[in-house]
Amino acid sequence: MNLTRLITEITNRVPDGHARYNGPYHGGEANYVYIPDDRNHIFDGSFDYILKLGEKAKGQYKDDRKTGDWEFRHRGHTTQKLLHAQYEGGRLEGKLEYFSQEKRFANVYEVHLSLTMHNDQVVGDVYGTFSDGELVAQCNNDSYPDGQWMFRYDKRVQADTMSVELWENGHIVDFYTEWKDKRKPVDPTCNLLNRLNSILLNVIHQLLAIVRRGVNTTHIKILSKR
Repeated sequence: MNLTRLITEITNRVPDGHARYNGPYHGGEANYVYIPDDRNHIFDGSFDYILKLGEKAKGQYKDDRKTGDWEFRHRGHTTQKLLHAQYEGGRLEGKLEYFSQEKRFANVYEVHLSLTMHNDQVVGDVYGTFSDGELVAQCNNDSYPDGQWMFRYDKRVQADTMSVELWENGHIVDFYTEWKDKRKPVDPTCNLLNRLNSILLNVIHQLLAIVRRGVNTTHIKILSKR
C-alpha cells in the first residue's frame, strides 16, 4: 500500500457505529462523521463545510451538538473575516476571537476582538483593536457591562484622546471624552457598547450562522439596564 492511500484511509477512519458523509450540503459541500439513524443523521465527529460564496466552517460535533474548537471564515472581493469559537454542549463556552480585514482603495482596515463566553453570554474582559484605536472593557458574570470601558484613539486619528464609559451592573453612570487630561461630555447614544454590539449582532452572528446546527443560538448581545 502506498503512503498516499494509507494516509487517506487513516484520515477517513471513523469509530464503530459511525459513518462518513462527503457531498452536497446546504448549497455547498460538507464532509462529516455521523451516527446512522432511521430518521436523520446524528452528527458525531469532525465536520468540514465549504460554501461556494467564500464561506467555510469546521469543527466537531458530539451527540449532534457543537463541541470544542470551531473556525468560521468568510472571504469576499475586498474583505476577509475569521472567527474562532469554543463550544460545550452546543453553547459558546470559552474564548471567542474575531479578526477582519477590509481593503478600501489604498487603505486596509483591520479589527481584532477577543471575548470570553459562558453559556452563550459575554463575561469578563473584552479587548479590541480597530483602525482608529483600542477598546478595553469588561462584563460581569451576568453579562452586563461593568466597571470602566475605555476607547483610546490612535494618535493618527485623535492624539491624546480617549472615550470613557463607567458602568455599574448594566447601568451607565458616567461618560465623557478626555483630551490632554481635559474632560468633555459626549452623546450617550453613540457609545462604546453600541459599537461592540454592532459587531456582535451584524458580523459575528453571520459567521456563527454559517452552520446553525447543534447550537442554542447564534445571537450574541451585551445588554444594559438604561
